[in-house]
Amino acid sequence: MAKIITDSYFNSIINSDLYLAHNYLMKYSEYAGRFKRLWNESDAPKTQKELAKWLDYSQPMINYWLNGEKLPSMDTAIKIANKFDVCVEWLITGKGEMRPGEGVNLQRVIDITDLSSEDAAFVSNLVAKLSKNNQNKPLTPTTENVEGGGLKPATSLPQADNGKKKIGA
Repeated sequence: MAKIITDSYFNSIINSDLYLAHNYLMKYSEYAGRFKRLWNESDAPKTQKELAKWLDYSQPMINYWLNGEKLPSMDTAIKIANKFDVCVEWLITGKGEMRPGEGVNLQRVIDITDLSSEDAAFVSNLVAKLSKNNQNKPLTPTTENVEGGGLKPATSLPQADNGKKKIGA
C-alpha cells in the first residue's frame, strides 16, 4: 500500500526539530570553528576574498568552510594545514595537537633524512650517549681510544681554523 505525502505532511517534517537537528549536525561546525581560529590567529589576509586568493580557492568555497557547510577534500586539507602550519589531523578532526612540537627549540633539531641508515644510527647513538653523559661539559671528538666511543670532555674548545694553510709545513 503506497502512502501519499501531502504538502502539509512534508512541511511538518521540514519544520520538525528532528529535521532541523539533523541538518545542523550535518554541518561541520567543529571544522568551521577550527578553520576560523586558524584564520583569526594567523597572519593570513583578513577578508574572505583575500583569504581565498592566499589559499588559491574560490571565495564561495572559503565561505562554505567558514560556515561549516562543506569539508575540504583530503588534498585540500593538507594544503590548508601546510599553509597555516598546523597538523592536518587536528584541522579535520580536532584530535591531537594543533602544532605538534610547538615549543621545541628548533635550533636543536637535526634533519637526518638524507643520511644513510648506518649514519642515522650512528647519530642517534651519539645523541643518546651525549644525553646520558652530559654533565654540562661539552664533548669533543678525539682519536684516542676513550670509553664511550671516541668522545671525551673538552678541556678547552677547539680553535677555529681560519682556512689558511701553512706553506712548507
